[in-house]
Amino acid sequence: AAVERLRLRLRALAVAAEPELPKGLRVTLRPYQRMGVAWLQFLQALGAGGILADDMGLGKTVMTLAFLLRRKQAEGRAPSLVVCPTSVASNWIREAARFTPGLRVLLLHGPSRDATAIGQRDVVITTYALLRRDIETLAALRFRCVVLDEAQNIKNADSATTRAANRLDASMRIALSGTPVENRLRELWSLSSFVNPGILGTVRSFETRFERPIVADRTSPIAAELRAIVRPFLLRRTKDDVLRELPPKIEVDRVVTLSEADKRMYDALAHTLRASIAQAFEKRRLAPTSLSVFTALTRLRQMACDPRLVDATLAVSRAAPDGDAGDGPAASAKRGAFLDLVRELVAEGRRALVFSQFVQLLTLWRRDLDAEKIAYEYLDGATTRREEVVDRFQNGTAPLFLISLKAGGAGLNLTAADTVIHCDPWWNPAVEDQATDRAHRIGQGKPVTVVRLIARGTIEEKILSLKDKKRALTKVIIGDDARALEGLTEDDVRSLLGDASDASDDDDDDDEAESPRAAPSRSSADTLATSSRIVSPEFRALVAETQQFLATSGMPKARLAALVDIPTSYASRLARGEPFPCSRAVADRIRKKLREF
Repeated sequence: AAVERLRLRLRALAVAAEPELPKGLRVTLRPYQRMGVAWLQFLQALGAGGILADDMGLGKTVMTLAFLLRRKQAEGRAPSLVVCPTSVASNWIREAARFTPGLRVLLLHGPSRDATAIGQRDVVITTYALLRRDIETLAALRFRCVVLDEAQNIKNADSATTRAANRLDASMRIALSGTPVENRLRELWSLSSFVNPGILGTVRSFETRFERPIVADRTSPIAAELRAIVRPFLLRRTKDDVLRELPPKIEVDRVVTLSEADKRMYDALAHTLRASIAQAFEKRRLAPTSLSVFTALTRLRQMACDPRLVDATLAVSRAAPDGDAGDGPAASAKRGAFLDLVRELVAEGRRALVFSQFVQLLTLWRRDLDAEKIAYEYLDGATTRREEVVDRFQNGTAPLFLISLKAGGAGLNLTAADTVIHCDPWWNPAVEDQATDRAHRIGQGKPVTVVRLIARGTIEEKILSLKDKKRALTKVIIGDDARALEGLTEDDVRSLLGDASDASDDDDDDDEAESPRAAPSRSSADTLATSSRIVSPEFRALVAETQQFLATSGMPKARLAALVDIPTSYASRLARGEPFPCSRAVADRIRKKLREF
């Protein structure tokens, strides 16, 4: 009888066509924002929490503030807690003062923070770092709502931050995140379990029931089951869906060709790292996603950008290109391309955000900008008075804003820029998208051009083929694609650590691929094909067996990729008979999987 009463109650509930908006809201909400407030009010009536996962820049903050102000007016005063990154805290203060002045706000931050004032405020704002530090005090209080902004900060279920967040006591929990899933489905479990504890079971049961089946089979009905469970409690709209008036975003990959000197340095480092990682795989059965592998990949990325990031002594002496303000010895190809691009933008009167994951890279390239007397603003994790720096760029005339990706990839409104430059692309597109949306958001009146500087034939080009795995992961729960991230395999790692000369698939590189290079990571007898040519007749036999299997089974190429555990792009090449990095071990694994199926 109790279950039946609950059923009747649930059937009577629906998201209202229009929300109950608060009095004194000093902003006209867009239709999709009104729907977002109505959805939050629906969850409140249901007695549940939710993940507001709209694209970056769609106004998750103002929707949440409107919801909190309405609750205050309907229920009286009680504190709600907002936890956010340090870089975003000031934005909450500004937007509350601007749009919902009826809310009394307390910033709980700094050594003199006073937790005794919480009860006299409507909204208390603190940071993730202070949440961990003050958890005993905060966990003893009862909040009306707990809101986690940039909630991907609790994506790791075992972290101290996640454990602290789960101890907070509130009548409703809300997670705000433009990237609810960045790397693996377990992150969705962590966010869902925060807003609605127990909804997806234990982390172990979730892994068995959902994560493994979805990773193994893109056509599995398990993905649809997972979407059905979380859909009522997860709201996501993209800018393409709701902001059709937003100017277009034009994405350009500017591929930079390394000089021979750059290639020699890159290949020498790649050879050293391959040998080290191969030995580690054999001796310790190293996981492809271990810290050692990540460090090796990072070193190659740094070398592709500027040799000085790895070791200043690696830079070869050569004359600087015409017009280069550089110091000759370290004039990397990408550095030169960056300066050429900046000169173009300055000449055209455009303004750009320049993002890099490497603070040292920005530091080195700032010297070039100083030498050419090109004005810029700068922000990294050590920057104080961030708001002043942002305001100077927004209201000033400096053509460039150099930003550390970690420090400024979220929480900033920088619509004065019409160009975004990514100096060192990484394979998590969600992080890049967040940074890009500092400019491509509400308030932008110009088309936004996104430029990625990519060193040809290096790890950066190979990363592009892995990005689709990350994008597919999000679609598992909020779209129609049931393909999850499968993670890096040992062969992915070996491919990423390949020589610069072997990485390009362009036809005009075939001659170079035939020339002798530095010692490969495996003996030629173990290499059946590279990315650009077929080395062994055994590869053609593998192609024939695969094509026969596809013809017999009717299996899509994407499903084939999941079955034999190779990237989808490699599976497509295999089906067409085109080369891709393939060792004897990879070929044996593919044959075994096909025959077992």
